[in-house]
Amino acid sequence: MAACIIGELKGLRWDDVSGNFLHIQRFVDDKNEIIEDIKGHASEGKRYMPLKLKANEILKQIYSLNSESHYIFIRNGQPLATVTFNRRLKKCCEE
Repeated sequence: MAACIIGELKGLRWDDVSGNFLHIQRFVDDKNEIIEDIKGHASEGKRYMPLKLKANEILKQIYSLNSESHYIFIRNGQPLATVTFNRRLKKCCEE
């Protein structure tokens, strides 16, 4: 998922996962506001991104923990704040 920005990852919902692809179509800004209208070049706007096997496995684990939420990366039912997302991502990368 190297071609995603953090806001796009924070905006991912379970209905954006389709087989081995993610549909990038919204982002969550630093104020935790959801922006549905992504603009930019084809590679920067709304797009599909392939999921590697390991990423797909991680998403399945996350789904088993919070399948009742529409959003994948949440805290208290809301998309994660950028600071929290960065902290958790750093912790995962260190493991």
